[in-house]
Amino acid sequence: MVRLLRDRYADSDGVSACDLATGEVVPLDAVPPEDPPPIEAELAPLMEVLDDGRDGEPRWIEAQMKPRAQTGALVRRVAALARRKGFVPMLIDLYDRFRDRLADDLSGRALLLIADPSTELSAARSALIRAATLSRRPHVLLTLRAGSSVSRTFVAREAHATYGALAPARSPRTQTLSPDIARHLKRAERAVAFQITGRHAAAERLLRDVAGALVRRGATVPAARTLVTLARVLLERGRATDADAVCDEATGLAEAGQDERVAVTARLWQVAARTDAARLPDAESLCRAVLLAGALSPGQSAWARALLARTLRWQRRIEEAVRVEGRFALDDAGGVDDMTRAYAAAAVVRRHLDGGELFEAGRAARALIAAFEGTADGVAPVIVQTTYLRVLAAIGDLTVAGECVAQVVAAAARARTPLRIARARLVWYDALRRAGES
Repeated sequence: MVRLLRDRYADSDGVSACDLATGEVVPLDAVPPEDPPPIEAELAPLMEVLDDGRDGEPRWIEAQMKPRAQTGALVRRVAALARRKGFVPMLIDLYDRFRDRLADDLSGRALLLIADPSTELSAARSALIRAATLSRRPHVLLTLRAGSSVSRTFVAREAHATYGALAPARSPRTQTLSPDIARHLKRAERAVAFQITGRHAAAERLLRDVAGALVRRGATVPAARTLVTLARVLLERGRATDADAVCDEATGLAEAGQDERVAVTARLWQVAARTDAARLPDAESLCRAVLLAGALSPGQSAWARALLARTLRWQRRIEEAVRVEGRFALDDAGGVDDMTRAYAAAAVVRRHLDGGELFEAGRAARALIAAFEGTADGVAPVIVQTTYLRVLAAIGDLTVAGECVAQVVAAAARARTPLRIARARLVWYDALRRAGES
């Protein structure tokens, strides 16, 4: 059993303890007391971030040091300041090593995750997203880098979320699939046929079986993609909690295979699952962490912003949602599948509706219908038509809205997505209620 001591040490054997911020191991009976750190001008940007944290909003501090600066001494100063502010400071590799064994002690705590110059950026991003997955607390990622132009020992600035790629994602190694693995992936394609015929349970069993077979063969990234497909099946059946757990498993496999793109996709579907499960602050925290980490393609970035706007809207933070959605347009969501692109693009229409811009909402909805006309994805047309239904309901055109809801129901029935039928009917019923109809 591992214990957290003084927010500083991990004690696993009752004899010695590991300093989580530096990796130093000291005897328990020689653990030194910690004096309050002095207030230093160089650490002012970090202090400001630590003081102004808000649940659901992780932050990222980028710091440059003189090339010959003593990293260990600097980390000790930073860690002491963080502990004074109520944070638990941890090196990235020690967080990965101890987080599961310290889960109870770290639950509900804000973390300062420290990436020293030897830490790979992909590992730092993954740690921040993992922390946000486990807790909505205002975690902070601190990345330390040597900079030749730095005049002082330590120069820090906050890395603001740019809602785009702050740094490129790691490119996975290209692997030739063995005939055995290719055969299992071919089996997984039958799940689509099962869904089309309404055999959702059979699709779920098949995907779980294929994912397990791929994991046993060491094909972690194909297994992760298979589990993402499974999560989408579960979401369409309204099983958001199960989808959340599957996405977490998929992320771990994608990270083991060093494929950040698949890991990000799994995390974004996890945001959708948590929103569907009404875990709104948790969904917001995770989505902001993914956006802040920045390892997204343009399509993933647009989708992530749509997801963030959605969870903000459900929290009735409409002005914030509009600001997020205002950063992208329909064409931004390229490079992802039709369903995901429709999901992101529909957020543009919702932004206009939230702002009372009914004419712009109608124009955007019609453009959306034209953009997805003839798409092969069975769910995408349902999303598009439901979006148009929302516009008709908002302007009070009940005649056309009645025709539209019938089209949505028919399309959703063909796609075997009964949950979307229920959602469309709720939009229709609300329009009738507001018009004073029975």
